[in-house]
Amino acid sequence: MNNNNFSLMRYFRDIGIDAHLLLSSNDGVSISSHFKPDSDTFEINKWKPFIHQTKISENIVSSFNFPTSWSLSLRSFYRSKKNKKNLFYAPISKNYLRNLFKGYTHFIGSGIYPSVLKRINGSLDIFYPYALGVEYYDNQELKSLINQKGIFAKYIFSKVKKAM
Repeated sequence: MNNNNFSLMRYFRDIGIDAHLLLSSNDGVSISSHFKPDSDTFEINKWKPFIHQTKISENIVSSFNFPTSWSLSLRSFYRSKKNKKNLFYAPISKNYLRNLFKGYTHFIGSGIYPSVLKRINGSLDIFYPYALGVEYYDNQELKSLINQKGIFAKYIFSKVKKAM
């Protein structure tokens, strides 16, 4: 939820804390097109040096290592070709995550990020949910979706829930 995190970053920087905003790869894209920092300020050039685009997607693909991440990514690729409204979610390596988060001392986030950081033995210092319930853990929409899907979906989401 980069709008919330963008506000937090500006607040922390205003009080002298070296804070940065790490954007997910799908922030500002498709159904999340309104989640852009430049939609929330008239001074985007002031903040651009502290806003960083990452390869991490706000999607379950980011929760897993190889080979599961690649399987889920291939599934998303197929779906993106079949329906242009669906996005492709690329897998990300543990090495990418380690390098990306190196040098940061504290993490605030939401969404899939508890399970992303768990992949490299990290954790959020502050987690706040943005869904009714907790996204990827206990929200009604997810429960409903899982009940419609097969055993693979139940297995995958049980792993994400455990990581969260």
